[in-house]
Amino acid sequence: MIKPFLSIIICVCLLASCNKDDAFVPVKRAEEPILFPIDSNHYDGMMLAIRTDKIPANTIPDTSFIDMVLAQFYNPGLVSVGNVRLNDKLLLPISSQYISNHTILSYELAAGTQNKWTIQGDNGIAGFTKKLNTKMPGFIHLNSVPQEIDLSQSITLQIENVPANSQAIVWSLIDINGNQVQKETTGTTVTWTKEELQSLSPGLNSLLKVAAYTKEVNQIGSRKYLFLNETTDVVDISLK
Repeated sequence: MIKPFLSIIICVCLLASCNKDDAFVPVKRAEEPILFPIDSNHYDGMMLAIRTDKIPANTIPDTSFIDMVLAQFYNPGLVSVGNVRLNDKLLLPISSQYISNHTILSYELAAGTQNKWTIQGDNGIAGFTKKLNTKMPGFIHLNSVPQEIDLSQSITLQIENVPANSQAIVWSLIDINGNQVQKETTGTTVTWTKEELQSLSPGLNSLLKVAAYTKEVNQIGSRKYLFLNETTDVVDISLK
C-alpha cells in the first residue's frame, strides 16, 4: 500500500508587536497534501512526478515552477532499490523512499514530455528502465477563487481550462485541522454540497488545491507499478 509523504508542512510566524520582549506567535495553517487519484493503492511501487507553479494563479508572469518527485517500492513493506533516476537525474534516498533532490532545480517535467524512470534494483525488486507512454499535463490554473468559502452553502469552483494531456482533475479543500474533502472530475468545474463540506472546520489559512494528472500502470516482471504525472495549483482560502 502506498504510504507517501502526505504533506508539506508550512510554518509561518507573525510578530505580535514592536516590543522587544514579545515573542513570535505561530500561526496555524493548513498543511499542503499530495493529491492522488482514486485507486492509487495496491501496487508494488509508485513513481510520482509533479510540476507545480511557484507563482499564485491569476498573476503575470506565471512561468516559474517547482519539480517534486516521489518514488516508493514494496516487498512487502518499503524497501530500498538502489539508485533511482527520473529523466537520468538522481533522486535522494530517505528512509527507503526516494524524493527530488533540492539541489536539482528541474527534472525536465515540461508539459507534453514522456518521463523516463530508471531503477537500479535491490531487495527483491528487479531493475528496469521505463519510458512512459503518457505525457506530462499542461499547467493547471484555478480561476476566480473566492477569498472565503461558507461551509453552510454549496460551492462551485473552476479552473481556467482542462490542461492538455490530462486524464482527470483532482480537487481538494483542506482545513487547518488536516481535514480534507476531495473530488475528481474530467471537466473545468467541481461542486461540493453543504452536506459534503460538513467535515471541514472553519478557519483562516485553509487551502484549495487542484491537480491535473495522467496515470499509467505497467506490469514489469511479476510486479505492477503505478506511474503518475501531475501539475498542480494551490491557493490560500478562508473557511467560515
